[in-house]
Amino acid sequence: MTSETTTSGTVKLPIFSGERDDYQRWEFQIGAYATLGKFAEAMGTSPEADLPTSNAEVLDLTTDEGKRKDKARERNRRAVASLSIALAQDPVALSYVYGGTTAEYPKGLAWKIMKSMEDKYAPDNRTGSSLAPWSYRFCPSDC
Repeated sequence: MTSETTTSGTVKLPIFSGERDDYQRWEFQIGAYATLGKFAEAMGTSPEADLPTSNAEVLDLTTDEGKRKDKARERNRRAVASLSIALAQDPVALSYVYGGTTAEYPKGLAWKIMKSMEDKYAPDNRTGSSLAPWSYRFCPSDC
């Protein structure tokens, strides 16, 4: 595997090489990294239920709904930042970060990036969700 890692504190961010053969391992590793970083919910292939419709949406942080939406927005921010670094080595993979941007989320949506990555590098890997829950994707049925 030609992927490298970048260290942040004591946890290493897995860097994707851009090679299709490395994707499944990288996806597993980035899922573990996201779990430790507490943003795994943002790393699926569909929008997180609590994600606000816009990054600019004003939230009432005195309500439970506002707090949930704020946490989801923060998870997305952390996921996009991590993916931006993890995919920077390969121009094709990095293009999915740019493709994940929208008018509502100009810095990107992690789920759109992960959906594009899965479509490109693991088109036969259809479970309905990329990393939610990521740990079940690579576990045999008897574990």
